[in-house]
Amino acid sequence: MRYWEKLEKMGACKDAVEWCKKFSSLQKAWDACDRGDRMMWLIARCNPTEAQYKAIVLAACDCADLVEEYRRPEDKKVLAYCLETVHKWTRGEATIQEVRDAYAAAYAASTATYAANAATYAAYAAYAANAANAAAYAASDATYAANAAAYAASTAGVTTSKQCADIIRKYLSCPRL
Repeated sequence: MRYWEKLEKMGACKDAVEWCKKFSSLQKAWDACDRGDRMMWLIARCNPTEAQYKAIVLAACDCADLVEEYRRPEDKKVLAYCLETVHKWTRGEATIQEVRDAYAAAYAASTATYAANAATYAAYAAYAANAANAAAYAASDATYAANAAAYAASTAGVTTSKQCADIIRKYLSCPRL
């Protein structure tokens, strides 16, 4: 079975599958991809390990940072707190409860207004970190981190999507199907 047929079976969108058909291997498609959201979608569905989970979380945080200019001034403090807490968790310097608290604060900030989407990205990163502590929910909760990159990219446009793709490649290798 060709790799793009496997992507179809996994539920990849039609546009992504068609785009992948231009490449002889998933690795080549991964290397050329400028859609961070699609890359995170794939990683989240390939049973990430605990180490990959932390990499997903870090990538999601870095992608969330790309939309700094879209944040409301009143949200910046809580978002910085959330992202800092998540980064600390990935280094073993924060507890999962601290991540949950940061997630709750960021989520509350994100619901204040649509323009505060960046808070949601940070919250998703924190949520994914929280989920990494519970292996039973690994596949579904990694999707929240994937959403962080996807939303960050869609908010700021094509340039940010390409930046997210580069960030993801910095943290994560092409998965095996």
